[in-house]
Amino acid sequence: MKKHIPIIILFLLFCIEVSSQTLIPFSGSNSVACGTNTTLCTHAGCGATYSNNANGYTVLNAIAPATITISGSYSTEANYDYIRIYAGVGTGGTLLATYHGSGTINYTGTAGQTLTVSFTSDGSVTSTGLNASVTYGGSCGCINTSLYPTAFAVPTNNTPYTITTCQYQSEYNQMTGVTAGQTFQSTASIAGTYITVRSGTYNGAVVAAGSTPLSWTAPSANTYFIHYNTNSSCGVASVCMTSTITCTSCIILYRFQAIIHIHYVAAPFTNMRVLVTMQIMLTAILFYIPVLQVMLSEYQVLVRVRHAVTMCKYIMGLVWAPF
Repeated sequence: MKKHIPIIILFLLFCIEVSSQTLIPFSGSNSVACGTNTTLCTHAGCGATYSNNANGYTVLNAIAPATITISGSYSTEANYDYIRIYAGVGTGGTLLATYHGSGTINYTGTAGQTLTVSFTSDGSVTSTGLNASVTYGGSCGCINTSLYPTAFAVPTNNTPYTITTCQYQSEYNQMTGVTAGQTFQSTASIAGTYITVRSGTYNGAVVAAGSTPLSWTAPSANTYFIHYNTNSSCGVASVCMTSTITCTSCIILYRFQAIIHIHYVAAPFTNMRVLVTMQIMLTAILFYIPVLQVMLSEYQVLVRVRHAVTMCKYIMGLVWAPF
């Protein structure tokens, strides 16, 4: 019998399910990635007595069609220490539910709804706070393991960039050189294709997910990975389709380099400081010509460039060579 004891112990160790635990911080905030089932408790730990004057929150991220369910129990000082659930990121969103005293929680958000759970306590009387499970239902985006084609650099203008004409709905792209705040639209030529955008690594945090065309914003300077599947259940298919990416925040400046090299003949102004000044002025003027924010023909761009140069001539009072 003794020789079997180590085997039994080893078996029991493998049968223990180690679940993640998230603590609402005493102050400040933290977050849980979409799809991460966890146990959510107040800052002292599950079942432990919380401290006075707490004011922190945890963001539970969700992407459609995923839903979040929070279920468990709570014990706080009634009317003074509160557990609150808000819609969205942070405590500035719509207040969805408030709990205090003792009881149970069973709250389910809507599809794709991110939830924020906050905990606040006053200066006296404490208890054990929150002890609840957070479970996700539905998909939080897909992860493919096949890269196709090779990595490419972020487009420099807002012309749709064709990534490939034979993209499978089981592959992902890698786009490098993205800066924080840039906006994009990812498309696939097969209707209904489910697109998941992740940051950092191919299986990194989900930035956006949804059916084509998918508009999304880069939250940070990073490399981004674009996954393609047949549906939100992460189905796959090996049928060629065209995948594209459009940098919707980029500006087309076909003639910008030509403008920078301005022709001028006034000797007193032939120095670098004046040239730099003109570059700055032209950049500012062109930036505020709305028509340059969309696709234009060469003629349309050139006409507006001429208007911009004429404005600079008038403002600076310079003598210009024919343009």
